Amino acid sequence: MNSTAATTCAAPGGREFTLDYECLLVPDDTAQFLVVYTAEPGSPSEAALRLVNSRVSAAS
Repeated sequence: MNSTAATTCAAPGGREFTLDYECLLVPDDTAQFLVVYTAEPGSPSEAALRLVNSRVSAAS
């Protein structure tokens, strides 16, 4: 069974943003699943997610 929900995260500087997510189960393997996070296009949450991504990418 797949499930969907939303979660609140914190961007650098403590700014909060909301992401929707969906947990997808791998068929025939209950020990594995894939979690997909999304932000509403054009929203402040998308901008915050892009900021987090740029900081993670720069650090690696």
